Amino acid sequence: MKTFLVCLIVAGIGAAIAYNINESSYGRYEPHFGPIDFEGETTAANAMASLKKEWSEDIPKVELPDGNEHDFGIMQPDEEGEHIFRVKNVGDAPLTLKIGASTCKCTVGTLENESLAPGEETEVKMAWTVKTNETTFGQSAELRTNDPTQVA
Repeated sequence: MKTFLVCLIVAGIGAAIAYNINESSYGRYEPHFGPIDFEGETTAANAMASLKKEWSEDIPKVELPDGNEHDFGIMQPDEEGEHIFRVKNVGDAPLTLKIGASTCKCTVGTLENESLAPGEETEVKMAWTVKTNETTFGQSAELRTNDPTQVA
């Protein structure tokens, strides 16, 4: 009986410690875009309406004047390629940029500037090394922004 009570107390203490660690790391998280409150069904239309209400003043807006894709063409294994994407803030508030996830370690992005004032432009360099003998191969990488209409 004593062993059972000791195990129960140790399990309770462990659960309390785990809860506190989790709460301090992840709890009380304030959403990036603020609260989204609406009645009824959640749809893209009412979610965007709620975001526009929260961001009704000045909002950042990302634009890639030359497009968001690049075809490296035919490349040999272990060959390296790179492409520079131009990124422009066409909004009315500062735009923040951050390199996000990529589909492979062979795809790497670098930023010239992490923050753009309205009207400013910067370059994002994507470098890629071919690591396979496949005839058709594709990779992608994310550029994360604070543009509420195009986060990644």
